[in-house]
Amino acid sequence: MGTGDLVERELLWAFYGSLLTPRQQETWRLRYQLDWSLAEVAAAAGISRAAVQDQLHRAEAQLAAYEAGLHLVEAWRRRRRRLQELRTLTAGVSDPAVRRALEGWAAAWAEEEGLDDV
Repeated sequence: MGTGDLVERELLWAFYGSLLTPRQQETWRLRYQLDWSLAEVAAAAGISRAAVQDQLHRAEAQLAAYEAGLHLVEAWRRRRRRLQELRTLTAGVSDPAVRRALEGWAAAWAEEEGLDDV
């Protein structure tokens, strides 16, 4: 799985993971967050490796279905892009007072949206 796929999977988990069943959440946590092998997860859960793989595939499909319906990750990405654009435009403002005001608005928006890393 490529880096982009890993990032996408983690974003879907961050937004929708709590909507999965407790069993799916635990399987996900062991496999992807604690980096356990399929065999280790299977042994801990008392099921086969194939069953673990099936649970993970169903969980990923469910997360993708949530995003397809709710579009929360897409909206989050759009807000990040807009904030980055605002910061870029703000940097080009020559009037120091206006630039400081825009920087303040951008900082407040970033904090409200949880986008402090932008």
